[in-house]
Amino acid sequence: MGWFSAEIVTVSTLFNRIDLSTVIFSFSYYLIQLAVVADIILRKKLSILGIFLIGILYGILEEAFYIKNPFFLTLLLALGHSAVTVTFPYLLTNFLIPGEKRPFLGKIGYILSILYLLILYVLMAGLIPFAYPDSLILGSVLIIMLILIKKYGQVGKLVAGLGLKHLEKTVLIILASLIVVFSQQNDLGVILILIWFVIRGKMMNLSNLYFFTYLFLIFHFLASFINKTMDPSKIAINYAASLIAALTLIFLLWRKRRSINTTVASIS
Repeated sequence: MGWFSAEIVTVSTLFNRIDLSTVIFSFSYYLIQLAVVADIILRKKLSILGIFLIGILYGILEEAFYIKNPFFLTLLLALGHSAVTVTFPYLLTNFLIPGEKRPFLGKIGYILSILYLLILYVLMAGLIPFAYPDSLILGSVLIIMLILIKKYGQVGKLVAGLGLKHLEKTVLIILASLIVVFSQQNDLGVILILIWFVIRGKMMNLSNLYFFTYLFLIFHFLASFINKTMDPSKIAINYAASLIAALTLIFLLWRKRRSINTTVASIS
């Protein structure tokens, strides 16, 4: 889910150009690193804020030390990764996959995962992962993220709030839509939704989590073609895949929520 959301939906990877190198250097990178992230979220019982922060940490690692982007671009892309690679894909898979969620990586799993990631980082960074000045600043940001996660991110409950008002939801939809229309960048709308989601985290209930996840699918998956930086000739097949995935996920979320509501009603 994280790979599809971050690569296919954003047209960073062309759907019809997936080959062995994509599997080795892209898909496996997301798979292994997100497995570690998901296990940490479960093991540390991270709150919405904690998931958001570990998503930023993930983004800095990829954009600064794997791809080596400049400082401010890395921070913007780290926010994007927190939304499209970590936070909302994590919520989606936790809504859609039934069963109790427990940590699943043991010591051997962590050792193998870290070794594999180190090999990928070394290969991509040309043996010198800190070869440019911005990496030193971003390394400091990484340390700050770790401190913030440890201090503020471990609440223990994902949902504890009373719920958001309908007016607030309406305002969010209008603001996100205006940002996308005037900027022609759907990812800016997604980032606004993420920031609002995190800031209002303590107020949200289960219904609000579904609301924000629906918004994520609409503004990220369904509106992915609204991006002036994309080459129109490369969007078609990726958008078709994104459209099918979004409609499927929206249907599954609707059915899951309906089954929960039915269960609650029968118990009452």
